[in-house]
Amino acid sequence: SQMGFIMNSAGLVFAFASLESLLSGVAVDKIIKSKQHDPSQELIGQGLGNMATALVGAVPAAGVIVRSTLNASSGAKTRRSGLVQSAVVYGSIAGLNDLLHMIPIPTL
Repeated sequence: SQMGFIMNSAGLVFAFASLESLLSGVAVDKIIKSKQHDPSQELIGQGLGNMATALVGAVPAAGVIVRSTLNASSGAKTRRSGLVQSAVVYGSIAGLNDLLHMIPIPTL
């Protein structure tokens, strides 16, 4: 049935996103070596965020190892670093919009 297919797909996205986020957290913990993350809190936050994105038709996301590693390597200590990084990415996308339209979709 179609509902079974949707539930199976949702379960796979959940499983892979959770695994990727937890592995990213472990990798960043090894980089900073001071404060360990709370996997339960991370999964709850990720789940709530992904449910909220579903309400507006967005794509579910997971912890991105590159972004987390950049923050850890740069010495970021607070959550503000994520907000600053998001603002820079958004600003870059808004400012380079005309150039970004030239990138072929398959390369993304």
